[in-house]
Amino acid sequence: MNAPTSRSGAILVFMLVAVALVTGVALLAGSAALSRSRIAADAVVRAQLRAEAFSAAAMAAWAIDADTNGADHLLEPWAQGFQHGDALAAIADEHARLRFPAGADRALGFLLAKASGAREEDAMGQARLLDAWWRETLVLRTNAVLRAEEELLLAPGADPAAVAAALPSLTVLGDGRININTVSHDVFVALALGAGAEIGTAETLFNRVLRSRRRGEWFASLGMTEAHKLLMGEGDALSAKEIAALQAILPRLGVESGFFRITATAQRAGVRRTVQCVYERSAGRVHRWMEW
Repeated sequence: MNAPTSRSGAILVFMLVAVALVTGVALLAGSAALSRSRIAADAVVRAQLRAEAFSAAAMAAWAIDADTNGADHLLEPWAQGFQHGDALAAIADEHARLRFPAGADRALGFLLAKASGAREEDAMGQARLLDAWWRETLVLRTNAVLRAEEELLLAPGADPAAVAAALPSLTVLGDGRININTVSHDVFVALALGAGAEIGTAETLFNRVLRSRRRGEWFASLGMTEAHKLLMGEGDALSAKEIAALQAILPRLGVESGFFRITATAQRAGVRRTVQCVYERSAGRVHRWMEW
């Protein structure tokens, strides 16, 4: 007498389970469709931002090409950066970096120590290791050329953390001359130390360069007469040590740059795309390209 009731209960349970399964599958399908829709929308936004970053980088190259006055300095329009749609472009002078190989372990060692906080002896050891690695590489591969400073991370025995910290101050492009109008404190001091100057003398010389920039001055050419005039400022004569250091580093200095690092970042609704390249003005050539 209870069989029909039992069957009815079983059928009810089966129907509830079936409805739950169907509902779950429907929700899962809807969730997957929504997820695919969001992924597609995100891909569209990223493609748009990438295109805007490309356009901003191209405009930056045009701004560089338009500067033909024979000297590059931080008061010029290219150095100020600009906004293009959702993209912000920044241009940095590649000649404000120390070129590897620097030709002096002391210069590279100083940069490694400053950037990484390593002891001076350890940093000098790293500098000698990198120089020896590159010399050996040139012997084994006579046509070897460094394409990017990141390749220094591959040197056997190098401290990756110390080298990575110093990379923003290093380049493998150019002729080794550093633009006095754009050079930073650490690179200038490193250059002076590599030329044989004392640390105190190198520091005071750069402070003079900095004061000259703050007065709105920049070097149109390089020679002891103009350098002495701009660095003397309001009548504070250079010391004998400063003059000797300046004479030693002048052959390594310049006022015009051939290479510029362009970084363009486009951002919208929490999504960001960045492109970076090094642009050679005279040849209209891109030497490296990165995206992230």
